[in-house]
Amino acid sequence: RIKVKGPGRGQQPREAEVNKKDSLSQQAPTPNKHPIYLLI
Repeated sequence: RIKVKGPGRGQQPREAEVNKKDSLSQQAPTPNKHPIYLLI
């Protein structure tokens, strides 16, 4: 459930993966503060 509004570095295709990781990182109040975790 993370809407990445970045430069669009191939983040759209990973949006699905990010959604799955979001479930595991629910403990993080601000996932936006972890750009690296978004690029993984």
